[in-house]
Amino acid sequence: MPDLAAAVRVSDFALEPYRMVTAARSAAGAGADWFGPLAPMAPLAPPAVAGRQFDYPPGYNLIARPRAYEPIGFPELRALADAYDLVRVIIETRKDQLARLDWAVRPRTGAVARDPRDVLTSAWHFFHKPAAGEDETAAKFAFIRQALLSLDQGARVIIHLAARYPADVMTITYEKLRRTPELQVSNMFRFLSVSDASAVVADCVASTAFVAQTAGRPAGVAQDGAFLRNGIAGDWRSTLTPAMNELILSVLGWMFPHFDWQP
Repeated sequence: MPDLAAAVRVSDFALEPYRMVTAARSAAGAGADWFGPLAPMAPLAPPAVAGRQFDYPPGYNLIARPRAYEPIGFPELRALADAYDLVRVIIETRKDQLARLDWAVRPRTGAVARDPRDVLTSAWHFFHKPAAGEDETAAKFAFIRQALLSLDQGARVIIHLAARYPADVMTITYEKLRRTPELQVSNMFRFLSVSDASAVVADCVASTAFVAQTAGRPAGVAQDGAFLRNGIAGDWRSTLTPAMNELILSVLGWMFPHFDWQP
């Protein structure tokens, strides 16, 4: 194994934070930037889906000077405010108005609940890596038992918060989102006090549809190992046995009536 300390030279480090690069050359001739800022992640949605672009440029966390990547920085803005009396008056007036307001931040939260059997099925196909000679049924039972406590605690927290803060906590089930997406999205937007205009809701539903997020793969066409695997409700029957279903219901069955799930 090459000596990493010997492979890194002081001259390999740039003094400017934005250009800070660690260059390590191993005996095999590895390239530079082995621990530096990488290229941005490629968007997963197809080009037809118009969504948010990247919020920060590559290496943003290495920038020491505020807004260093902007063409106009703080000194220029401060000089404008100092030289232009009207701008300064507007800024100071607004600061005084905000300081006199009697207000407080009112947090709101939303939760999406899903039939735990479908959650376990998706998690199984995403995380499990089969081993040679493995007893798949025994492995599934072990996987389920390991996850039951977390699923139980998570549901209890959601229900408790919704009961204690009914005006500030909204719970939507995945199954209802699948059945009536426009209605659920509209309700969520109103809960968040943002526009629920029909065009806005329709655009949101279309942009976040399974087929849009998977570059054309329709719901119901499973791709094991993908983060968005199948896109339907009730698929657990293809993976879990009746005995596994009984185990899950024995621990989590109490929550099914609350979320309107069928055992």
